[in-house]
Amino acid sequence: MEPIDMSQTPCLPLELIQLILSCLTPRHLLDASQVCHSWSTIAQRHLHRHVYIHSNRQLDRWIAALNSSPPSQRRLVRTVTIHPQVHLNLTDGQLVDLCPWVESFDIGPVQACDLNTMLGKRQSIHPVSWRFLRRLSGYHSHPSIISQHQPRLTHLMCSFDDLQHGGFFHHLVDLDVSFGFMAVDVATVLEKVHELTPVLQSFKIHAHSLTHSPLNDMKKPSPLRTLTSLAFYGLASLDPGCYGYLLHKYPNVTSLHLGFAFDEFYIPMDRPPQRLMDLIAHYTYLDRLAVYFQGANEHVKQLWPREALARWIPTSGVRHLDVVYERQTHEQDMLGLAPMELPLLTLALNVYNPQSIVDALGWRQSLETLCLKGYPGFNLDMACLPPQLRVLDLTFATVTTCHGMPNLQQLRLTSSKVVGEQWVMPLKVLCLKDVVVESSHTCWDVSSGLEKVKIDQVSLGAHPIHWLKIHEKTADRDTWYNAHGKSDDDPHHGMASLELRCRFVEDVLFS
Repeated sequence: MEPIDMSQTPCLPLELIQLILSCLTPRHLLDASQVCHSWSTIAQRHLHRHVYIHSNRQLDRWIAALNSSPPSQRRLVRTVTIHPQVHLNLTDGQLVDLCPWVESFDIGPVQACDLNTMLGKRQSIHPVSWRFLRRLSGYHSHPSIISQHQPRLTHLMCSFDDLQHGGFFHHLVDLDVSFGFMAVDVATVLEKVHELTPVLQSFKIHAHSLTHSPLNDMKKPSPLRTLTSLAFYGLASLDPGCYGYLLHKYPNVTSLHLGFAFDEFYIPMDRPPQRLMDLIAHYTYLDRLAVYFQGANEHVKQLWPREALARWIPTSGVRHLDVVYERQTHEQDMLGLAPMELPLLTLALNVYNPQSIVDALGWRQSLETLCLKGYPGFNLDMACLPPQLRVLDLTFATVTTCHGMPNLQQLRLTSSKVVGEQWVMPLKVLCLKDVVVESSHTCWDVSSGLEKVKIDQVSLGAHPIHWLKIHEKTADRDTWYNAHGKSDDDPHHGMASLELRCRFVEDVLFS
């Protein structure tokens, strides 16, 4: 196909450009000048479906691009994420008018951020009237900012002070609310929240303490049967009466996230392990359990039901377990997480010195996804992993390669070391970040169809990687990449530092 001089055809329909871009991969764009020209034009205007604004200068350029673009191009923008430090002003409604088709608007993931000053004075704020808005994050102001006619708004992240009586709250299915350091009485405060959100399905609570008065035991709360996902973050205090309330209020929970942050300067929590175990075990539909700990070893040991949990998991319906506790300890497997034929599909652990847990992994496990992170490091022989494993994500690991991973599709290594010269596995995604490859020449055969390769600071022993060679069997083509990601078809480079053999690769990324 002869290249087209795009300088003479600046008005090529945007739909045609998108169609071409969807059919061609980034590597092939190098030989398609007309597509490259169109791609750069769109990139300069910043009119993508997903937009992330991280600086004031970028925001100014993006607003200018919106002002100079016709409505047919502005309607492309559907997801907008703006960094909290960007000076955003919504008082004149300019952004709302320029992007009428926005579905997701995120103006600050930091819970403690008060965006009232960023949004301007309440009496002069232009209402956010996106007809198609579904997700809003960082909403910290009076509900008059948002038009009452928001039937599509289903996801909201805000503070408790922002929750007021408004029509759009009744449609929420996902609520992420921050209570700060206030003592949250579950029988009054949470009931008020649920009066505003009667069909909530996912509830994330950022609170320092939950309280429950014995006087409230006289009246049982009406259960919220639509809610299936419940998450707590930063809990340091939890009254014993809260356990019964949570079980009765949310009987159909399938995903439970418990985040504890213990501080020696606060009043210690009433921490009998049996109470926490009762909360977990009485959720009969529980499928996903995540427990995150911060604080001293003695506080965690007082709360964590080590023996009871080990007996309960094999008989429960939990198939996804995620545990994080990075605090240094002199004990081996302080939390008792060494799995022994646990019926889990996903195991994600971020704990100190996880070697004993790694040694307990075996072929009899049913794991499909394994994520391990543990300082100061651990050794992992891939021959000992379950053969049906599909996703392997390792951090601080020394990995010994093997040929017995027929189902592995994703391999992600971070701050790790690779031992072994020959890898044969059907990968689709390979991500290496701060990885040391021990051998001077390593060949990985990932022949079943690689989709994505991402390389970030890979070195061979004490020497950085010089050339990455990718051999695509479908086209019988060799492509060479240097450490900066620049490609070259010239084969006169000698032996490659790292060679990947695959049928076809769609995307090669260098950071």
